[in-house]
Amino acid sequence: MRRLMIASLSLALLLSAFAMSPVAAGGCVKFVASQFDAPGNDNLNLNAEWVRIKNLCATGKSLSGWRIHDYNRNHTYTFQSGVRLGVGKTITLFTGHGTDASNKKYWDKSGAVWNNDPPEYAYLKKADGTLMSRWTE
Repeated sequence: MRRLMIASLSLALLLSAFAMSPVAAGGCVKFVASQFDAPGNDNLNLNAEWVRIKNLCATGKSLSGWRIHDYNRNHTYTFQSGVRLGVGKTITLFTGHGTDASNKKYWDKSGAVWNNDPPEYAYLKKADGTLMSRWTE
């Protein structure tokens, strides 16, 4: 009887720990920082609006066709073919204009993307639509 009680208690603790564990979307490429609210007027300071993703995987990842979009899917950025993210590396996506580099991408928008009012989330999805990361400030 005592063994049964201990086994039941152990199983209950294991199940409750599993139920309370946060379930992360996707995998090891994820958002790690952002600035949704640029200083001043967001529409006049577009490159001060940005999101950053990082590769926490053990191998480099191709981001070809991956997308970042806002809460209502009003704005979607798609990574071009050939974009790779090395192990431990980051890419920052700026709302405004600039020259793309391996660690910087520019959305080339003429107005703000990120709302300054909740709810606002950034979503990172693979080319097949799999959610890899969701982020809010």
